[in-house]
Amino acid sequence: MKKFDGSCGSRCDKARERGKTSAETGGSVAVAPENTAQQLEAEVRRFKEQSGRPVIGYLCCFAPPEIIAAAGAIPFRILGRSGEDNSAADAYVEPYGCTYVRNILSRAANGNLDFMDGLVISHSCDMVQRLYGIWTYYHPFDYSYLFNVPHQVSPPSQRFFKRELAFFQESLEKFTGVEVTDGKLRRAIEAYNRNRSLVRELYRLREPGVRPGKGPGIKGSEVLELLMAGGALPEDHYYLLLESALADYRNRSKNGGTEDVDDQTEVGAEESRPASQGGLSGEPTGGSRRPRVLVWGSIIDDPAFYRMIENAGADVVADDTCVGFRTWDQDVPLADDLYEGLKDHYLLNFQCPRTDRGPGTARFDYILQRARAYEVDGVIGYTISFCDPHKFDYPDLRDYLKAEGLPMLLIDDNYSFEPSGAIETRLQAFIEML
Repeated sequence: MKKFDGSCGSRCDKARERGKTSAETGGSVAVAPENTAQQLEAEVRRFKEQSGRPVIGYLCCFAPPEIIAAAGAIPFRILGRSGEDNSAADAYVEPYGCTYVRNILSRAANGNLDFMDGLVISHSCDMVQRLYGIWTYYHPFDYSYLFNVPHQVSPPSQRFFKRELAFFQESLEKFTGVEVTDGKLRRAIEAYNRNRSLVRELYRLREPGVRPGKGPGIKGSEVLELLMAGGALPEDHYYLLLESALADYRNRSKNGGTEDVDDQTEVGAEESRPASQGGLSGEPTGGSRRPRVLVWGSIIDDPAFYRMIENAGADVVADDTCVGFRTWDQDVPLADDLYEGLKDHYLLNFQCPRTDRGPGTARFDYILQRARAYEVDGVIGYTISFCDPHKFDYPDLRDYLKAEGLPMLLIDDNYSFEPSGAIETRLQAFIEML
């Protein structure tokens, strides 16, 4: 990942020219989306040294990072390192548990997350809740908090969630010594909403009709790299990164340069795909353009899986994943009662399968609406082994989409994201079918 000093450099110069550079972004700033978990963690370590602010790592986003930021800390969304050896977790959890949780626990046991001053884990699933108990017992922090999240959205559940927000804020104030006033919390929400707005602009670059006769203006793997940075960088620094990246991608799309998404197709991929009718667009997907797909599933914090899809001949134009659009598709409402807005966003609007929204398939309507908006030809699901919430939803979602004329493929993986013959063959066969 490239870095620059207080003089900002080319990307920040572009932001200054547009008159939107934050006055609070002194010091070094990450400027390129070419990030891995390791590079992002290095950035966070550097921000901590420069600012003197504590780093609060959080797993899952039910506990609002806006409250962490308003309390004077640096929110850091904990990412895994796919493909790494998870054997250090064997001393704490069974080998058939969630490989993502095992990966996080192994990294903690190996000291890779020792730059964190605190830990916040939301009760998103039973395995993650168990992770909190094991982690804080064997590797305690100065601050730790288990954020309780109800599994329903009934009025009592909503009242429970609002009270939990208050308890969470009080615990952070005691740890950091910084009072979270309404003004501070409102400014933090506004800053995060500005970033959400720019992320939505990134997604619009992949909407149909943006580049007639060509592919999307930005690859799905590139978008994911930027979204990963959003969980690690302070909100003002992330704003600069997004603003500069948007300008670059818009310019690339306008000029049709050598980095066009269409130019990344594997040699012979288009020639080998037969022309066919399919998907919601009703347009031929073979020969004239690459199939457009939506990716659905659990935690995907490595762009390698998106690259496998792109190399197989399709464009990832939309998603519904934990790190993806679920987090960014709506702003936090700036109501008079800020807790009410946070409750609406993180409990009601965040579409996670772990939350019971009643019987029937109406809970999938938003996925179909997104598929139609982006004119996708098929859906590719990705689930981590032993991820029960997503796996329980898959059969109903598959049948629901099939009834709407939208085929779906499920890839069940052990959180490796590494190209394998079996996965690549299945992706290629599904994309050729589209």
